[in-house]
Amino acid sequence: MRHKTYNLQIKGQEENVYKFIDDFWPNCYESRFTGGYLRVFEDYSFMKSNNIMVCIRVDNSRLDQGELELEIIAGGARSGLIFDLGMGSEGRRIKRFEKELLRFCGEMGINIEVLREG
Repeated sequence: MRHKTYNLQIKGQEENVYKFIDDFWPNCYESRFTGGYLRVFEDYSFMKSNNIMVCIRVDNSRLDQGELELEIIAGGARSGLIFDLGMGSEGRRIKRFEKELLRFCGEMGINIEVLREG
């Protein structure tokens, strides 16, 4: 399992960020709770011949301070037939999300910082 957490200085653009997250993977399970929401989906890995569970957690508890925390978690790709070097299939899901998130934040003028990863 791999994860990466980002802090976004959103400058009142939370609706744009929510739309970006919704559009990133439109057909998924969503759970809303006080202080944020969680989007969960499966993504098939041809290399591993299995589904990878991907979660995007949105923490909006610091919205009044102009901040959103996003976390992407990917897991379940370790049971494939091909040996996994480095972050493998799980890492590719995170890198894909990060690439799109960095592009989006650049276009919108949103500052982004990596808080933690593993």
